[in-house]
Amino acid sequence: MKRLMTILVAVVLFVPAMNAEMKVVERSAKKAPAWLGSATEGYIVSMVEAPTLAEARQRAEQDVAAQMVLSVARNVSTGSSNVSSETVHNGDVESSDSYSSTTAIRGANLPFLKGISLSKADDVYWVKLRDKKSGAERYEYYVKYPFFRVEQQQLIAEFDDYDSGKAAELSALEEGIATVDSPDAIADAVAALDALGAYFFDDVRAAKVKSLRARYKDLGKSIAMTGTFTGPKTLLVSFELNGHAFRMSAPLKAVSNCASDIQVRQHDGAYRVTFSTDDCLEDEENYIDVTVRAEGRKLTGRYIIKEL
Repeated sequence: MKRLMTILVAVVLFVPAMNAEMKVVERSAKKAPAWLGSATEGYIVSMVEAPTLAEARQRAEQDVAAQMVLSVARNVSTGSSNVSSETVHNGDVESSDSYSSTTAIRGANLPFLKGISLSKADDVYWVKLRDKKSGAERYEYYVKYPFFRVEQQQLIAEFDDYDSGKAAELSALEEGIATVDSPDAIADAVAALDALGAYFFDDVRAAKVKSLRARYKDLGKSIAMTGTFTGPKTLLVSFELNGHAFRMSAPLKAVSNCASDIQVRQHDGAYRVTFSTDDCLEDEENYIDVTVRAEGRKLTGRYIIKEL
């Protein structure tokens, strides 16, 4: 497991964008709090912008989660984009704002991020601004969220254990693909990889999960079927995957141009086909055709009856 980096919860200082082009039309307090302009040890300070107050609260909570992740986990990437546009229609200014924020940690899947809520913030301050030229309005929203070193160190330890377990799962699935021996094992591996794909936050492991999942899904293309007569009236149908035995459980169909009383029974991951050759003629080609579906493919084989 790669060592996790401990990032001190540094306060990024934000100063409201109040300039000659913007007019303050509303604010949550008459005076901006002192923590906007000074370092505050043991806190996460978030500043976001949004077209509405409700959306600003939501973005602030997401940003707190992203900053908390960055302080706990290594190789975490967070990204956000904010795109605003203004359109003048019949003299009126129409503004739109689309925002996307992705915390690559997939916060909902990490136990220690489930409790993040602005109700726990020490202080919140917001300002409503209006562009003097266009009339477009936006909110700047500031949050002071407690995140002390003791809590940080505890979360690092918890995350280390959690992440190590996920990494071990991925390693086991990487090794297991060489010996996977049944459709159920393939399905279980794909399900496990889907779960890991919902967790892994770094690009390297996320890409590895995606690639490994595709390889598991492709295994069906390599399943080979063989038929061996173990007696004059018995055919053993078995399967291989990349050189090792593969156990099948799907229904197998067996038909013949001459054999009768055909019975198919599962036998240790293979199939034992028994039949009667009373109606088969020595001067004709006598055969049994078998069909079975394996991982979305239809496997077929024709096996010549040589002994009557």
